[in-house]
Amino acid sequence: MISFREKYAPGYCEYNSGFREIRWDIVGCNLQCQFCWSPASRPACSSVRKDPQTVIRETLALSPNSRDTFIRFTGGEPTLFWEDIVKIFDLFDTNQSFSGIPVLIQTNGIEIGRGNVELENLLSRTKRKILIELSLKGTNRDEFALITDRDSSLYDYQIQAYNLLKSISQKYPNLRAVAVLGIYHSSVHGNSKYAFVSPSTGKILFDTPSQWDSGFKSIWESTKLKWVEPLRMSPKGLWDNLYERCGPAGSNILHHFPDGTNTNPDRLFPAKPKSFEYARQIVNKSFWL
Repeated sequence: MISFREKYAPGYCEYNSGFREIRWDIVGCNLQCQFCWSPASRPACSSVRKDPQTVIRETLALSPNSRDTFIRFTGGEPTLFWEDIVKIFDLFDTNQSFSGIPVLIQTNGIEIGRGNVELENLLSRTKRKILIELSLKGTNRDEFALITDRDSSLYDYQIQAYNLLKSISQKYPNLRAVAVLGIYHSSVHGNSKYAFVSPSTGKILFDTPSQWDSGFKSIWESTKLKWVEPLRMSPKGLWDNLYERCGPAGSNILHHFPDGTNTNPDRLFPAKPKSFEYARQIVNKSFWL
């Protein structure tokens, strides 16, 4: 059984590009970052529990035409329920209605890096296109600890996970991995109303390559499939009390509101595709070309 956020169990979105998304928002996370915008990462999130057969049935009810649709597993942290996720994939592959429909999985990668996710076992049985967004929390261990308020050594699992995904994708071309700087300032480029800074120096985080972890540097400089996920608040009307909502630790590393400051001046970090364009690229399988 998997715990899902009640609002997205499943969710449905039709984009103006003509493509559709069926979203399963998994509750529970092994990080619970203080800046995470998703309620699914919070223990108090309203949830429902469903088995793989129910997920298949309710996905099918929303997707009479799979040619214009993709499925997203997000959260929270999907890999915490990996055995059930694999069962869902197996059921997908026995149902002709889901033939060819691509799947997006968004993860922090820690369980992959720990060796608790048997990816090859799944990929050896399916030809389905799978896109995995791996959300790296910072460009080095110190930034990871500041953002997540967790032990900095966990960052190494994220780096290991991405490298493993890249290695496996060479054997299984139906797998693609995206390197995501999983939380960034409030703007990808230009003036950020909120910016992450080092509490000891006041300097902007992320934007200085000389401070990047060697593993992150290798990933970011070698891969073409990468982008950043700017700091998000839900809803945006709560921006003015973000300091309070993030608590003392969070407030300590957020600065420059409301006047803002320049971020990503050297354009080291590309923006994620707009939602409608992202849906088009997934459904058209552009990432696997």
